[in-house]
Amino acid sequence: MFGWIAASHQIGAAAVAWLAGFVRTETGDYSIAFLSSGLLCILAAFLATLIGSGSKRTLVAGPALKSTANTSTRVKPWHDRDLSLTEINRGVGSNGAVM
Repeated sequence: MFGWIAASHQIGAAAVAWLAGFVRTETGDYSIAFLSSGLLCILAAFLATLIGSGSKRTLVAGPALKSTANTSTRVKPWHDRDLSLTEINRGVGSNGAVM
C-alpha cells in the first residue's frame, strides 16, 4: 500500500511540474499555476479532515482464549520486571539476563 501511495505522489508531482511549465510557456506567467496549486492544497486539507469520520462501529470482544502455557516457569518480558535504573542503563537485569 505504501508503495502505491509513494508512486502516485511522484507521478502527480512530475505531472504538476510539467503542467506549471506548460502554463508558464503559454501565458508567460506563473500566477495561474500558483493559484491553482494553492486551491488544490486547500481542497486536500479539507479532504484530510474527513479521514476517519466515517461510521463509528463499536468492536465487541469475543471470549478470551485460555492459555495452556505454564506461566510459572515463563520469564517475564523486560517491561514487566521491577528493574533498578542502573540495571536499565546497563541493559542487564538482576538475574544477569541481557535485555
